[in-house]
Amino acid sequence: MNYDPNLTILLGILVNGMITVFSVLFLVFILSKIFISIVSKLKIKEDNGDEVEKAIKDKISELSGGKGTLIKYTKIS
Repeated sequence: MNYDPNLTILLGILVNGMITVFSVLFLVFILSKIFISIVSKLKIKEDNGDEVEKAIKDKISELSGGKGTLIKYTKIS
């Protein structure tokens, strides 16, 4: 059978492109797994919300003379 040379060139480019895309995606996948494992081993100080809530309640109590109560607070970034 005679194949069109343009078709074989296009199929070659298609295969090369697909191999490149899958290689890059695989590399990103592996690097992200390594990064996650490294970060999960680090000891990160967790923010203690109880101290913050207690400080807010104390300040509200001080400002309101003991009559005010904290219903809800939201952290604004």
